[in-house]
Amino acid sequence: MRRAVGEWCWTAVIGPVTEVLPKDSPLTLLPGGPLRFLPLHMAHTPKDDRGRSTCTRDDRLICFAPGAAALLASEEPVSLTSVTLVCAPGTRAPLRYAPLETDEVHKRHPHATRLDGARAGTAETLAHLARTSLFHLACHATADLREPLNGGLELTDGRLRGRFAPTFGPCMPTFRGF
Repeated sequence: MRRAVGEWCWTAVIGPVTEVLPKDSPLTLLPGGPLRFLPLHMAHTPKDDRGRSTCTRDDRLICFAPGAAALLASEEPVSLTSVTLVCAPGTRAPLRYAPLETDEVHKRHPHATRLDGARAGTAETLAHLARTSLFHLACHATADLREPLNGGLELTDGRLRGRFAPTFGPCMPTFRGF
């Protein structure tokens, strides 16, 4: 049974993702919904004609980024050296409560850098995210299932694409995001 689950994880999830990534690139996963219960780190190819298969962890570094639920459940406080709040509610189907949400987070972190309006663009957001210990994003996000690295955050001046993630390092170890 375990072998079948690992093979399914490869065929349905990990295989299609790794096909579009460079061979040596690390894989950072943030599984949501039912995917969070699967052993994605144990995904492996189906057996070849010699009876061998390859496990994902054999070929690349795999990291799991924590979701908001994991951060909220943490008993240890997050060390905050800097906080960045990005509010880009968008114009097409705007997130009408994004400014209120950002206001509430700002009340908890009054010394945070807040990026609103024109300041919530791709260049300034990327510059801040590269040096912050906690960030809060109130914006739309887009997934591109054919080209996953083209998905990203919809900011004031365009999309901050997922392909910029390597800027943060292989596993984004210093980030706490929700």
